Amino acid sequence: MTMNDIAPMLARPFEGDVDTYALSSDWVFEQKIDGKRALIHVEDHVAVAHNRQGEETGLPDTVAKEFKARGFQGRWVLDGEILDHQLWVFDVLICPGADGTITDLRDLALSQRRQFLEQLFDQWNPIHVKLVRQEHVDVKKSMLLKQVHENGGEGVVIKHLAAKYEGKRSHNWLKLKFTATHEVVVTNLRRGDKDLAVDIGFAHEGEIVEAGGLKIPEKFIEQVEVGSVVEVRYLYATKDHKLYQPVFMRLRDDKVPEECTTEGLQYTDRKVLL
Repeated sequence: MTMNDIAPMLARPFEGDVDTYALSSDWVFEQKIDGKRALIHVEDHVAVAHNRQGEETGLPDTVAKEFKARGFQGRWVLDGEILDHQLWVFDVLICPGADGTITDLRDLALSQRRQFLEQLFDQWNPIHVKLVRQEHVDVKKSMLLKQVHENGGEGVVIKHLAAKYEGKRSHNWLKLKFTATHEVVVTNLRRGDKDLAVDIGFAHEGEIVEAGGLKIPEKFIEQVEVGSVVEVRYLYATKDHKLYQPVFMRLRDDKVPEECTTEGLQYTDRKVLL
């Protein structure tokens, strides 16, 4: 088993009545961390981060030092988000077994993997590595929703407690976003001969469809090229996949253009709004 053999489990967009999930004991709520997704591979206390494509990506020194200080022996794989020089952990996939063996936890239920994680953090008090908050009780789920929304958070992830770690996009993990955000691919620079404007689009049914234009903040424009993936906030999408009033949020070097599909767009009929 190599590092690239492990693929991240991804959430599908949430649809339905959130109260149904809040009242069910089969589902738990976690805050959606708006960072850079990473699988953290630890070999004998040396930690390396890999992005969604399995490529090595930057791990803050503050986080790497925490693993070295803890003296992690054997092989570990943790799943989480890197944000502001911290690592927020929400899953564990691999841990050392007896006599130098490797224990693969991916076939265990989320509830069992979470219990393992909580025991790990009970014995480890890192400053820059945090365990993502998880709520099981209906009242606390509702409180988490309210708190994340009031504090301007991106949303929550709703997870099935019996779910195995599937290594693909799954209906057992659902992402509920409070703001309409989406990833787009840059298709052309200097839209309308304007230095800070670009054309954006989506991968749809085997081709790129245009989504309109986007203004890039000046401090990021030199990092943007054709094929760059950008996350935007927008009001709504029209039936022909155009985004209305998209606003630059951040570059997504952890995603590739093929992932910028129209799935999950929030559509509306512009005529109704007008």
